[in-house]
Amino acid sequence: MTKKVKNYLDLPRDMNDHWLWICAIDAYDYNDTAPLSKLIRESEQIPEMFRVVIAGIVQGERRPNKKAATKLKLPASERMKIAGSLSLVLGLIDAFKYQDLGGLADRQAKEPIDVMRELEADAREIMIKAANDLNVSVETIENVLRDLRKKIEDWPNV
Repeated sequence: MTKKVKNYLDLPRDMNDHWLWICAIDAYDYNDTAPLSKLIRESEQIPEMFRVVIAGIVQGERRPNKKAATKLKLPASERMKIAGSLSLVLGLIDAFKYQDLGGLADRQAKEPIDVMRELEADAREIMIKAANDLNVSVETIENVLRDLRKKIEDWPNV
């Protein structure tokens, strides 16, 4: 059986609680300062876990990757929001895929392996549809999902 990848459903609670900050910092990293500026302006205080990051930005120690930003196929401010939404849906499919499929297969008069293959095909179809809807390649969708998974793995480092 393949290893279950991290998805939005696996976000640690504190990461989920600060999702807008994570999206804003990711946008900053790709040269879109507007979401982070808006959060700072509208927040009563910067969450403690992001103060070092924000201080690094203010001091010029953390700078946007302008070269990578020019190659983006998705708007920087939307990257993690898109990844989070897709990851949530794919995570629900994974939840079915990695549970005991015996009961589900029996209800549908199918073998568990057939149900698993159908779920994998559904996940692939969702990614293709998202790519088409966003007018990007499936590879772009896979890349943004990979970036989200890396953020989940690296948490609490932002």
